Amino acid sequence: MYRRDNDRDGLFQVIEVGGMQNQTRLDGLKADSRYFIEVQGFSSAGYGPPSERLQIHTKKAPPSQPPVITHHELKGKSVYIAWEIVEPLADEAEINGFKALYRQQGHSSGTLYTTSKRYIELPLIGNGSYVVEISAHTDEGDGPKAQIQSTGEKAELVKKIIQLKESLDKQKDREDFVPILNEVKTKLENMRHHLILHLEEGERKREVNKLKLQAVEKEITEKERTSDKPEELLRERERLLREQWKLDETKNNNQGQLLNIERLLEPIEIKFT
Repeated sequence: MYRRDNDRDGLFQVIEVGGMQNQTRLDGLKADSRYFIEVQGFSSAGYGPPSERLQIHTKKAPPSQPPVITHHELKGKSVYIAWEIVEPLADEAEINGFKALYRQQGHSSGTLYTTSKRYIELPLIGNGSYVVEISAHTDEGDGPKAQIQSTGEKAELVKKIIQLKESLDKQKDREDFVPILNEVKTKLENMRHHLILHLEEGERKREVNKLKLQAVEKEITEKERTSDKPEELLRERERLLREQWKLDETKNNNQGQLLNIERLLEPIEIKFT
């Protein structure tokens, strides 16, 4: 028999174990909680006296929410990523550092990096797509992962455009310059089109998330009026707030990339006019 301290009903949960067994496992215990445990034999004649009451305190849980990616930038031959953490709840363990799993798209294994900072700079992987997964590390385990994806091809294209922009006047008389410029212009226009689609989809997700958040806020207010402690709803609100923050950051990043593409396209479009 066991029960958690401060449970409202104060009743013990009962687990029956066969007469030849002298051990069992208690599942579903809440993190960072004190429990009282007693063992009591029973037969067809009734129950015997309980054992001495055992008192235990469960460990704190790993973070329940992933970090929030706040910045993602391709810098030459490296990838720069920054993030913020969501403050651990009272029953969650203190964060000691972060892990970053860096792998190529489609690969299950990769390189694992650790850092105590809230940012990391990684070497760019060739021209293939890559995935970076960031998770908080604690003494009690790792939290869920925040994932970001991008392509080395985009970085190479941007690098190529910058080089072309710098040497536009110097190379304008080359016979093969115009075809190269036209190819790059087409790729940039495709990137611009995809970014616009991502922005439109992101705006839809932001609106849906906003409505969910409003509904949860309303339910929390109603629960608090009856003196209930809506822990699950508070967690859900925290998750939705993080999701809203993430969607806002994604929107800002996409808008920034769109602006950069427009700036890169401007001298090319002038060239063709």
